[in-house]
Amino acid sequence: MSRSGISAVVNPADRYIIFKFRGVLSGKDMLDATAEAYAGLDEPWMYNRIYDLRSFINVVHVEDLKALIRQWEDIVGRRHAPMRFAMVTDDPVRLGRAKAYAPMFPYLDVGVFPTLAAAIAWLKEENVDHPEREGLGHA
Repeated sequence: MSRSGISAVVNPADRYIIFKFRGVLSGKDMLDATAEAYAGLDEPWMYNRIYDLRSFINVVHVEDLKALIRQWEDIVGRRHAPMRFAMVTDDPVRLGRAKAYAPMFPYLDVGVFPTLAAAIAWLKEENVDHPEREGLGHA
């Protein structure tokens, strides 16, 4: 799936989706891309998620995060399998914001990584610790 400024790649073997965000995007753009990517999956609650924010220009607002939470609850219903949510960023401000927002996602194990490779490695590991992970909790 690809739309202007957003690409999503599904890895069914390892059960994760990589969303790459580029440029200036709205919260609605992110919601639409997420809904489109998860719509084609039989068991969307079984897929971990990566947001690659390194080329993303604007900020994600609290309202956008709340909308993502509501959307996720609509997608999965009562099935809340443990899920990992990795963010890729080298921006210290985004890291700080991620730490502040992590408590909004009690059903997620959230980690922030400097590289996509480190984020993918963490999603594939049984052990949640990874040397490059900025852990945000809920494991």
